[in-house]
Amino acid sequence: MINYTIKNLDNSNVNEFKEYCKAHRKEHDESFLYDEDLDEFKIGNENPTCLLYGDKGVEGVCSIIQDEYHLKGKRARVRIFHCSSNRTDDYRLLFDNINSLNEKVEKIIMFVPIRNTISRNIIEEMGFVIERFSYIMERTGMEPLDYSFPDGYELTDYIAGRDEEDYMHVRNIAFSTLRGSEVPLTKEQVISSMKPEKILKGGAKILRYYGSPVGIIRVEHEVEQGKDYTFVAPLAILPEHQGKGLGSNMLRAGIKTGFDNGYTDSMLTVNVENENALKLYFKEGFKATCEVACYNLKIR
Repeated sequence: MINYTIKNLDNSNVNEFKEYCKAHRKEHDESFLYDEDLDEFKIGNENPTCLLYGDKGVEGVCSIIQDEYHLKGKRARVRIFHCSSNRTDDYRLLFDNINSLNEKVEKIIMFVPIRNTISRNIIEEMGFVIERFSYIMERTGMEPLDYSFPDGYELTDYIAGRDEEDYMHVRNIAFSTLRGSEVPLTKEQVISSMKPEKILKGGAKILRYYGSPVGIIRVEHEVEQGKDYTFVAPLAILPEHQGKGLGSNMLRAGIKTGFDNGYTDSMLTVNVENENALKLYFKEGFKATCEVACYNLKIR
C-alpha cells in the first residue's frame, strides 16, 4: 500500500507542479496548461492547488481556477485534475484537500474528451455530471477563401486603447445566451487577451456597420500534437446582423490572417447545440475531430 502525502502548492514545489502539468496536460483539457499559461501561473487564492506525493514523487495534482471571470458566474474551473494511478480514491483524496475555495463558488466545471473513458468514469463516480458537449473542429490542407462585405460594413483591425469597449459590447451581447459563455467579459479581461504574445499579428478585428461595432473575431496561435494552427476564439456577430453571410466572411478573414502569419491549418471549438455555428463551420471546410464533455460538480 502506498503512503501518500498531500502538499499545498508553494514556491518549493511549483516547478514540480509545472512539470507534472506538462507531462499530463494532453490527457484531459490543456486550455490553461500551455507553456505561456504555466509561465504566467501565480501561486495564490485565485489558483488553489495541491499535489499528491507517493513513492515516485508527484503522482497527482489538482488545480482550480477561481478568477474574477469565473467567480462572476459563481463557478470555478479545473485547470488540471489528474492522478497517474487512475484510482478514484486518489482523485478523491486530492480533491478533498483543495483549500481556499471562494465562498462564491457554487459549482466546479471540468472538460474531458469523450474518448477518455477512464477519467470520465472516475469523475462521474465522484459526482460530476455532464452539463454540455463541445466539438473541436479543424480545417486542414485548404487554401484561404476570398471574402467581402455588403455596403455599409467594414472589417477593421482592433486598436488597443480605443476598441476595448466596442469589442466587449459585441462579445457580451452575442454570447449572453451561449452556454458556458454567459458571463460578461470585463474591459480588463479584453485588454489581457489582446496582448501581442496572445494573438497573431492583425489577429483581432471588429466588423462595423456605418461605424458601429456589430461583429468581432480574434485568432491566436495553437499547437496541437506538434502541429501549428490558427485558433479562432471567438467569432461573434450581434443577433440583428446575423443571417447575412457576415459570419462566413469574417471567418475567412480570420483564416487568411493565420495564413499571413504562416499557419495554414485552423482550429476552433463550438458547443454541439449551437446548430447555426456548426452549419457555418462545416460549410467553410471545418471537420469535427474531437468531442469534449463539460462536467460540473455542485458544491453548495
